[in-house]
Amino acid sequence: MRLRTTALAALALLLIASASVASTVRLSVGDRVRITARSVAPKPMIGRIVYGDLLQVTIALDGGKGDSAEVTRGVAWESIDQIQRSLGKRSSVRRTALEGAAVGFALGALFHAAADDDADHPSFLTYSLGGAAAFGILGASLGLYLSNEKWEQLPLDSRVGLRFGAPSTSLALGIRTHF
Repeated sequence: MRLRTTALAALALLLIASASVASTVRLSVGDRVRITARSVAPKPMIGRIVYGDLLQVTIALDGGKGDSAEVTRGVAWESIDQIQRSLGKRSSVRRTALEGAAVGFALGALFHAAADDDADHPSFLTYSLGGAAAFGILGASLGLYLSNEKWEQLPLDSRVGLRFGAPSTSLALGIRTHF
């Protein structure tokens, strides 16, 4: 019994240790980041990491539309107030369609409530579902044009895990044999 309890305790400690190692943040060259350093720039800088060492990180800033020249900027780790990594752009069609449908359902219910009871008018469901369909389509069409980028907040000591050098690529080896 005592051996089993000790084994379970050791297993629990091992799981906790592996979870903390797995949650270690590792920045890599090529990651898209948003860096806030108020002492360097008034607005957050967004770009890809091109180089990093223990003193600074260098990012290639996103240029304006039609900008072909790449502008790089080195930022000292000590001056960084906040650093975030991009998780990618996400479409908001589903969310805006649901929001539009909810607004349309509510407006349809209000129109039904405001309608004259003596007049011959469609039912509550007709108003509400019609409003939900119309505004849901409007919301979905707006969502096609609206996409937002998701960002992951990183601790300021993320430089510890930064992998130095060029972006990683796979290496292919070929072996040729002659008989």
